[in-house]
Amino acid sequence: MYRPAYLLTTKNYMHFSLVDISTGETAHTFEGAAKAKGCLPGQIVYLEGEQCKPHPEHPFSPPPLVGVIHLRSRTIYGMTARNVPIYLFYPLDSSYPPFRVGCSERDRSHNRLAIVYYDNWRDGEFPRANLDRVIGTAGAIPSEILALEAAASPSWREKPHIPLPTGTEPAAAIDPADGWWTANIDPEGCRDIDDTISYKSCPDGSYEVAISIANVYEQIATTPLWSYAQRTAQTVYDDGRAVRPMLPPQYSEDRCSLLPGQWRDVVSYMFTWRPGSAPTEGVFKRACLFNQQSYSYDTIRALAPEPSAILERLTADIGLCSSEEAEDPHKWVESFMLIYNRSAAAVLKAAGDGILRRQAKPADVVIPADLEGDRELASFIERTAAAPGEYCMATAEQTEHHSLATTAYCHASSPIRRFADLYNQGVLLKALGHEESIEHLKPSTPPLPVLINTLNVHSKGCKRFERDAFFLRWLDGEGSRINRFSGTVISDNSAHPEKKLRIWVPAWKRIVSWRTTDTTIQIGAHLDLEMYLDISQPNWKNRLVIRKCQ
Repeated sequence: MYRPAYLLTTKNYMHFSLVDISTGETAHTFEGAAKAKGCLPGQIVYLEGEQCKPHPEHPFSPPPLVGVIHLRSRTIYGMTARNVPIYLFYPLDSSYPPFRVGCSERDRSHNRLAIVYYDNWRDGEFPRANLDRVIGTAGAIPSEILALEAAASPSWREKPHIPLPTGTEPAAAIDPADGWWTANIDPEGCRDIDDTISYKSCPDGSYEVAISIANVYEQIATTPLWSYAQRTAQTVYDDGRAVRPMLPPQYSEDRCSLLPGQWRDVVSYMFTWRPGSAPTEGVFKRACLFNQQSYSYDTIRALAPEPSAILERLTADIGLCSSEEAEDPHKWVESFMLIYNRSAAAVLKAAGDGILRRQAKPADVVIPADLEGDRELASFIERTAAAPGEYCMATAEQTEHHSLATTAYCHASSPIRRFADLYNQGVLLKALGHEESIEHLKPSTPPLPVLINTLNVHSKGCKRFERDAFFLRWLDGEGSRINRFSGTVISDNSAHPEKKLRIWVPAWKRIVSWRTTDTTIQIGAHLDLEMYLDISQPNWKNRLVIRKCQ
């Protein structure tokens, strides 16, 4: 019997959408957890009347869940076969319902942060899960940080057992012996090097240029690491440090990394550039590259003045930033990656395959008159006012990226760090006629709308981790669980469905949202506020509480 298959999505297990897994478009929406009972977000389901049911042709294995076991509750939810009490477990990810979890901890004076694995939802109001391990006491800052890390990448393993594959045949060379200059520019101490820039001068005064990205796809496509990378989805960074790399270090920092002094396979975007003119339209080529030198953003100008002058002029001619900005090595790399990703997106869109990155137009935000000269605020609003970027199918009707002013954009320049880039690299290689193309892996990869949903969930999870870890450390560093700060209101809450104000906090260079029923607060008002941690709440959306100073 044919049953249409849908992906179940939700943010709060109250308001649901069903996404057609063949088109990626929303087919149905509904309200109320009762209609989704027995099913979890990310699961492929079918409809029986108005009730969601697990689809028998699509087995479901959700990732480990991180959350809080409510040991302090006076209510228990039965006993296990080994006579262990069962408590409610609230995931930090509010898209999931509470779970019933057995825990033998005798000290019930504090709740516990823990990792659990889904078991079943055959009966009862709540699904059943099994305890994997206890992270620590809820409210203890080190344990809270570890829990946030785990929630951002729950399928990550410190030492996954993945065999190293045999090498691939070398391709055309970007060789110093042929006049090529090649280097990477990254933060000091970086080991997971995705990209390099190469150039070679020509007799007519022009330059051949190659923006090269590590060919990670060919390294892992035929190994179990492909499935592992799907589950980890992207590297989790904490203050610039990779705490949960998508790929194990023997890959991310060695075998796949474009380390100086090593030959590596790459996928290069190559074009011709004559100083004073925009670069010609380029082509993608599979190549083999020797990286001569690694520079940091702070050292390249002093250590390589002649290449720096060439890269600065190239950046200015690319035209994605002002001539003043083109003096900054950060802008060089940013411009090179934008060219690579835009060009890759054009290939993906033409092929009707792959994963694009889109962004909606910005919401209206008013900058108060006394803050109009605040460049930091103006820059921050320019970066964040638009809706968050999200992954979508190359065949989607809307693929525009507002901030980048382009009809098609994708992530293809960091295959060591993001699975979207890794997948797109397979599509690029398919376009180049590579035999082991992405088509060979589609049977072992979820339907593209399902994969895209997973990647969007992980992308948002990494951003939540950075935000929540910042506030946790601020609370901890101030030496008190209740701390004060000041800010200026930049949007009112009269029309907001959750009655949220947006407040610019210059000391943090951040905008925070504050839910309040007080609708008399005007745009431009200066507020003295305090923040505290309410560890009794199950997820971070409600744990960090803001209120007016008493």
